[in-house]
Amino acid sequence: MKRGNSLVFAWLLIVFITQAQAAMAGVSAEAVESSLREGNPKATLEHFFSCEKYVGSAYEKIAMGSPRWISIAESTLQYSDACYTEGIQSALGSAMQKSPQHVLPLVDKTSLLSANYICLPFISNELPVQSQIAEIVKSKRAIQRVHAKNLRTKKSSCLSFIESVEAQVRGQ
Repeated sequence: MKRGNSLVFAWLLIVFITQAQAAMAGVSAEAVESSLREGNPKATLEHFFSCEKYVGSAYEKIAMGSPRWISIAESTLQYSDACYTEGIQSALGSAMQKSPQHVLPLVDKTSLLSANYICLPFISNELPVQSQIAEIVKSKRAIQRVHAKNLRTKKSSCLSFIESVEAQVRGQ
């Protein structure tokens, strides 16, 4: 009987761990892409993006910088408004710090993807100046590491914008 209880316990533990991992994984690219294919982008934004919640949302996934999520950001941005737009742009700014080679091709592609929207993540001016500078430097260094010839103009556009923001923050 004890062996039977141990097996049941082990099975329940496996189920619990699997469910916990699924919950931690949050939203999936497949689910967002499927929702977009179904033809209601506003419902997709409402379901997978949130104006109140970052953790577990599509913003968090975009910020990781994978090409697939960056593509999702680009495709959802055209349907977004207000908070969704700002959230997606900031997530792309965070992705720029991790995978600039994947985000730089989007720079200046549309007005919503201009350098001043996606080259930096949202940086609150309520943060201490040193924290603001640290985020700016992180973005600048990531972009400076990209040496692809086809991205020179986009890289230059980002660095120019970032340097202007840095000058403003340092002048506070």
